Amino acid sequence: MNKIKFTLLLVLVLVCCFAFSACDNSTEAPTETPTEPQCRHPNIMSTSIEPTCDREGYALHECTACDYSYKTNVVAPIGHTYKETVTSPTCETQGYTTYTCECGFTYKSDIIKPLGHTYIDTVTPPSCTAEGYTTYTCSCGDTYVSNHVIPLAHTYIQTTVAPTCTENGYTQNICECGDTYLSDFVSFTGHTYTPTVTAPTCEEGGYTTYTCECGDSYVSDRVAPLGHIFKANITPPTCTEAGYTDYVCACESTYRSDIVEPLGHTFEKKVTFPTISKMGYTDYSCFCGYTYTGDYLFYQDTVTTVIEGDSSVILSRGIDVSIWQHQNVDGVYLPLDWNAIKAEGVEFAILRASYSTRKCDVFEMNYADAKAAGMPVGAYCYTTATTVEGIKEEAYALLDFLSGKQFEYPIYFDLEDPAQKELGQETLMQMCITFYEILQSHGYYVALYTNNNWLQNILNTEFVYNNFDIWYARYKNYDEVIWGEAEDREWNTSYAPSTGMWQYTSSGVLSSIPNVHVDLNYCYKDYPTIIKGLGLNGYGEQSEATPEITFIWTTASSLNIRSTPDFTADNIIGSLSKGSKVEALEITDSYVKIFYNGQEAYISPTYISYTEIIVA
Repeated sequence: MNKIKFTLLLVLVLVCCFAFSACDNSTEAPTETPTEPQCRHPNIMSTSIEPTCDREGYALHECTACDYSYKTNVVAPIGHTYKETVTSPTCETQGYTTYTCECGFTYKSDIIKPLGHTYIDTVTPPSCTAEGYTTYTCSCGDTYVSNHVIPLAHTYIQTTVAPTCTENGYTQNICECGDTYLSDFVSFTGHTYTPTVTAPTCEEGGYTTYTCECGDSYVSDRVAPLGHIFKANITPPTCTEAGYTDYVCACESTYRSDIVEPLGHTFEKKVTFPTISKMGYTDYSCFCGYTYTGDYLFYQDTVTTVIEGDSSVILSRGIDVSIWQHQNVDGVYLPLDWNAIKAEGVEFAILRASYSTRKCDVFEMNYADAKAAGMPVGAYCYTTATTVEGIKEEAYALLDFLSGKQFEYPIYFDLEDPAQKELGQETLMQMCITFYEILQSHGYYVALYTNNNWLQNILNTEFVYNNFDIWYARYKNYDEVIWGEAEDREWNTSYAPSTGMWQYTSSGVLSSIPNVHVDLNYCYKDYPTIIKGLGLNGYGEQSEATPEITFIWTTASSLNIRSTPDFTADNIIGSLSKGSKVEALEITDSYVKIFYNGQEAYISPTYISYTEIIVA
């Protein structure tokens, strides 16, 4: 409806504008009134008037000298352009739409009746002391109260509080509205105590604590401390730690007293005697378990301290025997009377144990009978070998013959067989060294039996002097020497400086061994003391462990030292001259590891010796 009215109004305005334009849109100025004085309108000022919603627009031309004016370019009004503003109806006022043009013209339309109130009811229930009611509230804020309900009266919940030792009991009546009161009072019960006994200790007194369940307590019935009762725990002294007694009470109180100084180690010694190529040493072991190894000794260093003796002083006199001193009856060797031999003044005997690899026929008999008579003995092997391998066979056979026996005098290597004479010094010395090595490594004191011709002309004299204890055979004459009647032979110190025993005749005569000659010997060393002291020849357990240090000698005139065990590489860092003595850290078939200029180095195993090389 409003839109129709607006459209009709707009048509009416347009019609008026067209009519006005038809009347006043002349471009020519109107004819001047003759009665008015004539004006030429020298200055016409033009003003543009824009059309509005309800008024036409045009160009206004005015004379500045008179009141003359006229209009041109008349434009019809543009009509109203409305903006709608809706006012919603409320509970008590109507709603409508306001139409407003920007020119200020406005009008209302689209009227809507008031909505009326819409209430929400809120019930407030009655309490024990206040009435209940319903509150009706409209969204516009209008409100009223209705539906009143009378108060409900109190409903109590009862809680019983029991009496305690010091407080009365009662019933507490509580209504949900918060109203409360007390009733049903009961008198307090008084304390009921439970005793807890704390027993006396060594340092603290005992007592009884009386405690009521309410928490009240008091202490009574005190008892004096018991005092300490100590138990002695004795820790005896050890080799390195002091002994003491710990006094411990049952209460865990303790103190230490009765200190005893450490006992110090008591060592048992186990001696490994040096061999030609291996170092000797002594293992010391204490019963406490502490062990150490010391007293390292090289065989070459023992020549002056052990092997050499004072050849001018005869310490004992003895004989050596083999099958030749025994009577043979029907193929049976008769025993010697060792008690008679000892009674005649013989102080020791050297028994032939083997001939090459064969046990001497009288060895076991002589050993048993001599020992039974209390005669100190040694033994010897007559060698017939011509190679180092043959010597090894003889040495190991001899070890089997010596096993389980004890010898107070050395085990001698009898080197004098004619078949060996032409072997040459180097082979003979290697044979000697091999025999020594095997016997020494099994705990035997070894010496060399030789005569003057062999010592001076066949063997390497200087090497033998420096390395071997010698049983020296040299006879001034071959006359019979009757035991006990002959003067002592005077030893010529130029014979052999390292001689321990001198076989001064092979024509000795003893009444206790009738009808045969016997070799007679002077001994210049206290062999029983030396051998037993070192634990050799069956007098002690011998270690066969490889010693920690092995020395070798070089045989090449100039032996290259290399940084690695590759003997084909360009790795030479030095050289060793012939006869150089070095410590071998490791020996294999491929290389020898040594220590050179502060580092590990390597040399060929082809050019080494385990014994000293004599360089002319």
